[in-house]
Amino acid sequence: MAGPRILLCGDVVRRLNQLFKRVQSVNKSAGPFDALLCVGQFFPDSPQLLEEFMDYIEGRSQISLPTYFIGDYGIGATKVLSAA
Repeated sequence: MAGPRILLCGDVVRRLNQLFKRVQSVNKSAGPFDALLCVGQFFPDSPQLLEEFMDYIEGRSQISLPTYFIGDYGIGATKVLSAA
């Protein structure tokens, strides 16, 4: 029995739209994957740059794969995590 297929990525730093567009493409060509694991800095460097993140938190944009993150949260993490 095969284990779960995990897709990995490095620093995201506020580029969620770009990330999920690429994940969708990779999932189509090499998937299906069970989850996405992001390592490194996930959140933007500044709380003022959180618009893209809030679109995902508030449901205006959809995440195509269960996504987890570990590593440096960055300065903007507090606002997003408290909203989630």
